[in-house]
Amino acid sequence: MHLTYRYRLLTSGRNHERLAAALEAQRQLYNAALKERNDCYRKTGRSLTYVDQCAGLTICRRELPEMAAMPATMQRGTLRRLDHVFRSFFRRVKAGERPGRPRFKGRGRFNALEWTELRGITFDGKRIRSKAFGSIRVHMHRPMEGTIKAVRITRDGKGWYVCFACEVGAAEQVALDPARAIGIKVGFDDLATLSTGEKIPALRAAKRAAAELRRRQRALARCKRGSCRRRKVRARLAACHRKVRNARRTHAHQVSRGLVDRFSLIAIEDIDIAGMQDARWRNRLIADAGLGLLIGMIGYKAERAGVRFTRVDPKHALDDCSESAARNILREAVAGLGVQNADRWVARAPGKLRPNVV
Repeated sequence: MHLTYRYRLLTSGRNHERLAAALEAQRQLYNAALKERNDCYRKTGRSLTYVDQCAGLTICRRELPEMAAMPATMQRGTLRRLDHVFRSFFRRVKAGERPGRPRFKGRGRFNALEWTELRGITFDGKRIRSKAFGSIRVHMHRPMEGTIKAVRITRDGKGWYVCFACEVGAAEQVALDPARAIGIKVGFDDLATLSTGEKIPALRAAKRAAAELRRRQRALARCKRGSCRRRKVRARLAACHRKVRNARRTHAHQVSRGLVDRFSLIAIEDIDIAGMQDARWRNRLIADAGLGLLIGMIGYKAERAGVRFTRVDPKHALDDCSESAARNILREAVAGLGVQNADRWVARAPGKLRPNVV
């Protein structure tokens, strides 16, 4: 399995300038490669591939000294990023969807440098080095495990970060134990309802910050485009959105870690989040609750800890009582694992249904 470790870069003024220059060069390369693909398709009716554009990159590096000054592996990472965008676009078209075509990147919409090949960049455990930006110290606030397979440097309003994609081994699966099995029904009001009857409330970070977000959005609307004040107000608005996003992720991390540490079998309904987005108010609820984020975190943490994680068809969660739906999910998951007498097995699971109080 693969895990991503994110660390803050302790940049100096010179490092920051070189990182910004490298980022701008890759943005221009991305836009030039996108224009080349569009022109080729319009004139010949065929699309260029990643291999075609890598061959063109080799020729450009021979003729343009400014391109040769940047690591070739970083530039190929930019081309691979564009290729991934086109592959996703054509996949959605074949599926009958109506996706928007890949767009050119403005200065504020390109914030990452990528290395999918570990040449042209090195990391010794303390500092990361590349001829694109020199040597930068990494704030290693937690240990990193596994073998580094890819590197990504990103920029946000608070500075620069490096993400290491590492390949790690999954733990052996723990033995099934009815006393440590749980079914989960996710929702909007309660983020998760467990088959034990326990309910985990949704954080609703965006709803709590709605007033502040509206105030800063109105301030941005009053600013003149291109002004220094507009840049400052936009940075404050981005900081508010970043605070909401970080609070939501932190809550999802805490909930998922708590569930994985407590249980050896976690069954959850396999909801279709895209299919649920049929109304504007519901889109906001789904985004604010972070259902997909929570399910994804439970999945990879369970695999890392050797905990069995199963997704169950939502039709088994159709029940007026969320606790009953959660136990139905657990029952279906146990039956799917081939356990005999699933009803008796689930009856031994923690928590029992209480009679409805009229």
